[in-house]
Amino acid sequence: MKNLVNILWLIFGGLLMSVVAFVCGAFCCVTVVFIPVGLKFFKLGTYLILPAGKNVVPETPDTKFKKVINIVWAVLFGW
Repeated sequence: MKNLVNILWLIFGGLLMSVVAFVCGAFCCVTVVFIPVGLKFFKLGTYLILPAGKNVVPETPDTKFKKVINIVWAVLFGW
C-alpha cells in the first residue's frame, strides 16, 4: 500500500514539488548566509519524493538563529 501511495504522490505533483525544493535549495546555497536554509531545502526535497512511510521529527529545539531565519524566510519567500 505504501508503494502505491508513493507512486500516486509522484504522479500527482510530488515530483514537481521535490524538484522545486531542490532548486530553491541550490539558490539558497549560492549565498553564504542561507546555506543552512538551503541544506534544509535539500532534506525537504528528499522527503517530498517518497513521503509515505517516513516520520518527520525535529532535530533540535528552537534557537534565536532559527527564529531569525524563519522571519527572513517569511519576509522574502513565504508570501
